Amino acid sequence: MHLGKLAALAMVVSAFLTTLARPISVAELDYNPLESSDYEFVELINSGAAPFVLTGCKFTAGIDFTFGARTLAPGERVVIVRDLPSFTSRYPGVATAGVYKKKLSDTGDTLVFVSAAGVELFKFKYDTSGDWPSRANGLGSSLEVVDPNGNLDDPLNWRSS
Repeated sequence: MHLGKLAALAMVVSAFLTTLARPISVAELDYNPLESSDYEFVELINSGAAPFVLTGCKFTAGIDFTFGARTLAPGERVVIVRDLPSFTSRYPGVATAGVYKKKLSDTGDTLVFVSAAGVELFKFKYDTSGDWPSRANGLGSSLEVVDPNGNLDDPLNWRSS
């Protein structure tokens, strides 16, 4: 009798935890920019209600980047780029947090972002087929997330910029 109630409570708690907002999320990425991969970028957003300390957070799959000392206010965004001179020539005035190593795959990839302690903060796979927005695949648009707290693996949670 008690085990059944405990199992039901565990299911409710699990469902509740999966609906909690993640404190940091991807907001936009340009994985196959028009003209050159040097214009690639990844934008993160503090999707939580409190300041988020990015210091030591890093991408461990897809690209290679570790944040230096930086805190994002709620709703604040930060951009990291593949090539700084190229990015700033196309997007003058957009502040960046640095340059990542590696290249976003033009055919889909998995990105993993972890805290300084190694705790996974988000992980998702973008693709170039199926329901994924096709204009982001070399046709001049980037991928923008619709709901930063939604399912990042769901192509319907993404749109072309």
